[in-house]
Amino acid sequence: MAALGGSARGAGTAEASTRSAGLTELLSHSLVHRGDAPVDEHLRALGAVVEHLPDAVLITDAEVDPPGPRIRYANPAFERLSGYDATALIGTSPRALQTAHTAREDLDRIRTALARQEAVRAVLHNARPDGSTYWVEVDIAPVLDQHSTAVAFVAVQRDISEREEHARRHEALSTRLELSVETGQLGTWRLTLPDRGFSHNALYARLHGHADTRRLTLDEVEAATHPEDRGQVTRAWRRLLTDGVPLEQTYRIRTADGALRWVLERARLTDTHQGNGGASAVDGVTLDVTTRQQANEQVIETLDRVHDGYLAFDRQWRFVHCNATAEAMFGHTRDELRGRVLWEAYPELLGTDFERCYRQALRTGEPVVFQAHFAPWDRWYEERVHPSSEGVSVYFVDITQRHWLEQEQQRRREAEQQALTVSEQARADLQRAATQDDLTGLLSRRAMERDLATLLADPDRAPVLVFLDLDDFKRINDTLGHHLGDQLLQAAAARLEQHVPEDARVCRFAGDEFVVVLDHDPRSVPVAEIAERLRLALVEPYVVGEREVRLTASAGVAPALRGDDTATVLRNADLALAAAKQRGRDQIKWYDQTLHQVAVERLDLEEQLRRAQPDRELALRYQPIYALATGERVGAEALLRWHHPTRGLLSAGAFIQVGEQAGLLHDLSSWALRRAAADLAAARRRGQPLGTCWLNVAPEQLLEPTLCDELTGAMVDFGLAAGDLGIELTERTLVRDIEAVGAQLERVHARGVPIAVDDFGTGYASLALLQDLPLDVLKIDRSFIAQLDTDSGRAVAGAIVNLAHALGASASAEGVECPEQWHQLAALGCDTAAGFLLGRPQSLATGLPEAFAPRDGVAVRP
Repeated sequence: MAALGGSARGAGTAEASTRSAGLTELLSHSLVHRGDAPVDEHLRALGAVVEHLPDAVLITDAEVDPPGPRIRYANPAFERLSGYDATALIGTSPRALQTAHTAREDLDRIRTALARQEAVRAVLHNARPDGSTYWVEVDIAPVLDQHSTAVAFVAVQRDISEREEHARRHEALSTRLELSVETGQLGTWRLTLPDRGFSHNALYARLHGHADTRRLTLDEVEAATHPEDRGQVTRAWRRLLTDGVPLEQTYRIRTADGALRWVLERARLTDTHQGNGGASAVDGVTLDVTTRQQANEQVIETLDRVHDGYLAFDRQWRFVHCNATAEAMFGHTRDELRGRVLWEAYPELLGTDFERCYRQALRTGEPVVFQAHFAPWDRWYEERVHPSSEGVSVYFVDITQRHWLEQEQQRRREAEQQALTVSEQARADLQRAATQDDLTGLLSRRAMERDLATLLADPDRAPVLVFLDLDDFKRINDTLGHHLGDQLLQAAAARLEQHVPEDARVCRFAGDEFVVVLDHDPRSVPVAEIAERLRLALVEPYVVGEREVRLTASAGVAPALRGDDTATVLRNADLALAAAKQRGRDQIKWYDQTLHQVAVERLDLEEQLRRAQPDRELALRYQPIYALATGERVGAEALLRWHHPTRGLLSAGAFIQVGEQAGLLHDLSSWALRRAAADLAAARRRGQPLGTCWLNVAPEQLLEPTLCDELTGAMVDFGLAAGDLGIELTERTLVRDIEAVGAQLERVHARGVPIAVDDFGTGYASLALLQDLPLDVLKIDRSFIAQLDTDSGRAVAGAIVNLAHALGASASAEGVECPEQWHQLAALGCDTAAGFLLGRPQSLATGLPEAFAPRDGVAVRP
């Protein structure tokens, strides 16, 4: 508050005139006027009135957000009242003048009124620069403009210090009178805090064994306190003087004649607001309660013989007594506990049932009986709480053993009931599992096989199996989550049930596979028509969550032949389903003997591939790639080959799908990557650098997190530079998991590995997708190259070339088999080409042609 400056006295006439002019200017900007007539004279008159008002006036701005309004003007009356120079107040907050004795209710009322732009009256306690204080009653009103918006606040203050001091003195007198009324005819006393002056009435002197006229000193009173009770008395006085907690305690004193007396003492702070406005005195009363205490001691002796624990507290929750049983439980004597506040002595009780029930009894005046667990001691207690006018009495019994016994009995009963429930549920689950699928409610696999066996055993029946599968369903679980995937399976099951004949059996076989058993009558609807109806039902759009999902479905159909068992018919239908998927999915395939033979051969091929020695049986062949503009070789595509022990050299198309289904694709790809890196390094050492070597990457391999590290590791291990190795992926791979594929391609490209899209034009990639991916080459599918002799073929190839260039990539052609195709592609602006015309796949050991002569149609050897 010192920053506000000192007081100013005796402002001259010139100064008052200047301030009046300043007030006029302030009012001209702040106060609203009606109409357009000049108001200068009115403002000057208003300023003069405010300057000479006997009441203190402050004008502030209209800011209500923290830190609140700032003073713009103060009149001379305010200077006289506050002791501050008005110029020092400008720009400060009026709150800087207030002391902590201003009631919070008044401050809250002012803040609310300012925010609402309403008038308000409140009482404030302010301080002057010299430290003296005063009380004011303030009226605050907003000044509104023509839009009813506050532009300033005017506060008029009146000094009410005399009235407030009188009210405080009356309050102190009332306090002493209240204490007397509460306690009866008592010894009364007052302690003035600044000078430790002590005064008392005649009865107080007699309580200490002195004559009525004897004036006791404070030291005598303190010395009379029994030594064992001094700690209790000191703590009570500390709470009174520090926190303002009213003092009420019972303790012993030794009188002048040597007698021991019990006294009940009550005291409160008296706020006289002298000086800085703090409490200046303590008023108290003292009553001789020796007779009552002796009666209490007789009661205590009785309570000590009671087996139950007993506690007594006064209304401030201070320990009054505990019996011998409670002493043994607590590990403290009653003298150690007497006078201590329960919640301070045992803070672990706060927030527990003990605190809640104790306070409830004292609040309601009704007894409370309860059981509760005291965690620090891990004990259970049964308690009876009895309130009275003096405080609370608590009787308690340790029931831990009884509680544990009851809990153990209850646990046994619950365990027996739970075991019975689990047994009954298990029986029900087994029964349901034997006949019903948990997720879809369809027949379970076991129930379907049982029903199928029954049909096969009847020579007059001719059952037919329709094995259905949702194509690429794993993508749904991976992208939308298994929860929505389960909802989609439930919807698919419901559709099948709606579209099967009444006598059909629908089963969820496993995952996203369903089996429909038709007890077929040749005179009824043809099986092919039923199978197609079921497949079409599965491909209708699904709505799961808030998303529409479209899927395709494949189906395998197998009629049961005489003598077939359940396993045979299921195997045949499964083989037919697998053939439908291998042929592009979204179709139906019927079983025939050829499928079984093919399946056996694939199984043999898989076993032989598992046993193949990579460095002995696997090899890479390189098909050269040439620049159409110059005929120079710019790279090659690495193609995997297998030296089969009986079938000779096999291309990747003959075994790669078998390897993929057998889980061997990662091992094959890893071997091919390091083999290609080693071949490139060897060719470079021979002085025959290859250019960019392109490796095919399968969809599953592209999504493996180790792909980038494997590429980088091979390049580092064999000393390859950025651009020596490139990867090719099909257009269909791009749309499998757009976000995951895009993120992986960004990582690969960042390692200096170029990326090509193979068989472009045969997939479903959108232009928006291509634009967001780091692609270096678009390879035109060979089917378009074969049609270059047609207008439409040339148009499609030219469009792909233009698209590649627009994306910042190059265009490459596959399957070039005649010179005419070379020249046509060159005319379309295609960048590179490969094909049997230019060179067949071969080992790098023989060396690849360095160039191709388009006019002669020959590759030029090094």
